[in-house]
Amino acid sequence: MARESSSNQLWLLSCLIACLALGGVLAVTLLQRADAPILLDESLRRAGLANTRVESRIDPNTAEWYDLTRLPRVGEGMARSIVAYRQARTLEWRSTHPDAPPSEAPAVFRAAEDLLVIRGIGPKTLERLRPHLLLPTDAPTSRATR
Repeated sequence: MARESSSNQLWLLSCLIACLALGGVLAVTLLQRADAPILLDESLRRAGLANTRVESRIDPNTAEWYDLTRLPRVGEGMARSIVAYRQARTLEWRSTHPDAPPSEAPAVFRAAEDLLVIRGIGPKTLERLRPHLLLPTDAPTSRATR
C-alpha cells in the first residue's frame, strides 16, 4: 500500500511539473504578439528606459506600422490605419494602371496634409507629426539642415 501511495504521489508530482511547464510556455506565447517583431527599442520605451524621441524622419509611404509608432501621438491602431490606407490606394492605382511597374506608383502621402484622411489625425496631431515626416515634397535642402 505504501508503495502504491508513493507511486501515486510521484505521478501527481510529474503531472504538476508538466502542467506548470506547459502553462509557462503558453503564458509567454500569449504575451508576445505574433504579428509584431519584438524590438529592443519598443521594449525599452514601454519600460520608460529609452528616449522615445524620433531620431530620424520617417516616410509614411514606405514605413511599416511599428516604425510609425515611433512618431509622436501615433499608436499601433493609427499606424496600422496609415499602412492600410496606403496599401488600399496603391492597389487602387495598380488596378487602373495594370501595365505600369509598381515602382512607378505615385506616393500616397505627398504632403503632410494627406495624412488628415486618417482617423485620429487632425490639425493639432498633424503639426506634431510634421517635423518627423519625410515626404516627397520635402526639398533636399530642408533635409540637410535638420
